[in-house]
Amino acid sequence: MFPRTLNGLTFLTPYPNKDQADILLASKKSPKMWFSGRIVNVNSNEPSRVKTPGSHVVISGTDSTFFHWVTNLSPTASCYIEAVVSNASALAAGGKTSYVSTGNISALEVWNVTALPKSGITWDTRPQRLNLLGTLNFTEDYLRSYDTGWQLRDPTPRFGCGGKKETNVEIACSADAVEDSGCWLEFETVFSDPPLSIDLQELR
Repeated sequence: MFPRTLNGLTFLTPYPNKDQADILLASKKSPKMWFSGRIVNVNSNEPSRVKTPGSHVVISGTDSTFFHWVTNLSPTASCYIEAVVSNASALAAGGKTSYVSTGNISALEVWNVTALPKSGITWDTRPQRLNLLGTLNFTEDYLRSYDTGWQLRDPTPRFGCGGKKETNVEIACSADAVEDSGCWLEFETVFSDPPLSIDLQELR
């Protein structure tokens, strides 16, 4: 059973509002969850503009956002990337703002990429794609609680995360979504309860 407090635990990655992590982790008995320690978005229309890590996420036909995690798990561990989308009313009650979007954000591509530098990056110097891990549905009304075992099936972005591992991903709109109905998502990551974020989860 995963502990309901963080007493004695070591944080594997730093992130803002770390003092709120016990609320989030206690609300999820399993699997363990990590916020991204580094979030950077870049825009193809500004190829030489240097962007530094923050909490702002923009994903569109011209924007990609990169995420970085560090974990230290058992050698055979598996993980997946998940969109945690609290409803707008719950976020508003906590003084937070929900996401804004247009077009199709139900199948955002999650790419495994080369290392994400600690310093700023530009569109021209962004990490390179290695392979497609799967897709994310970021819509508020997408209820996975009724879909037993969805974590084990495609298109969930799953991968091995055993040992001490750095995970770097790019999240982007698919070319088909951009062409068919447009695709644009923007939000400020919420690291407290209720959350609005893209997280790494241990698969158990």
